[in-house]
Amino acid sequence: MEVEFTDWASDEAVRSLPGIREMDAGANAVVLADDGAWWQGDATWLTCLWATRQYRPWAHRLASPALRPLLRRIVAVISENRLTFSRLFHMTADAPLAGMIRAETTDGCKDGTCRATAGPDGS
Repeated sequence: MEVEFTDWASDEAVRSLPGIREMDAGANAVVLADDGAWWQGDATWLTCLWATRQYRPWAHRLASPALRPLLRRIVAVISENRLTFSRLFHMTADAPLAGMIRAETTDGCKDGTCRATAGPDGS
């Protein structure tokens, strides 16, 4: 399966999916299939994962009733921390991975147990 990424504001995107500029695609990704079917919102992220054979099991898992409502939050967390995740997942030896995790831990995990720290609003 071939996946192609196109800037939503490009002429190519408009030719492929007329009306894409009115779909708020800049803020909410759109996936267009070869047969003209399209997805937006949570289904976009699931479709992208499913199209990547390596992550297809994750697409099925995240589509579950328990995780689907959290999908946008999961995507946001991954997106906001993508460089850290990339570094972590590409480390092949345990020692550098352990060192990176130790360096990334917050004060809430220093004693070996992790607990959520209060946010700016006290929650």
